[in-house]
Amino acid sequence: MADASNTLYWLETWNAQISTIVGAFASLCGVFALFAAGASCKFAGLLQIITGLIVVAIEGPNFLPQLAMAAPAGAMLEGKPAWIKVALYGALTIVPVFAGCFKAFLLGFIASAIVTGIHAALLFGRRTPPDEMRFQGAPGAQPDQPYSPTTP
Repeated sequence: MADASNTLYWLETWNAQISTIVGAFASLCGVFALFAAGASCKFAGLLQIITGLIVVAIEGPNFLPQLAMAAPAGAMLEGKPAWIKVALYGALTIVPVFAGCFKAFLLGFIASAIVTGIHAALLFGRRTPPDEMRFQGAPGAQPDQPYSPTTP
């Protein structure tokens, strides 16, 4: 079985690349939904394209210099708690569902859910060991005091 810390390491390392590629795929799925029958599918496709482009604008400038013009979109989320990005991607995943087209929209929904799942795994993934938490929470602990298992 794979070690969870190794999996999270690779997710932390590659999350921008994976999210950008999956966001571009979600936009492509939105283009296909535009050509599906029905006005609700066209609206869902347009929403899916916008959703994918927002993900690409936020994650893409981290590794594609051609997307440097979109860097301010990602800069808005820098320094914010990680749950804000997860909530944003979760909302962007759910919004196109309300348009009512489920056939042509399904692959784009799955792609958006993958991006949300990656960031949720990073949010809830790695935890501090209990010994270190006890050490940092001790009455005499300093804020930036390094952890040592031999310290009383």
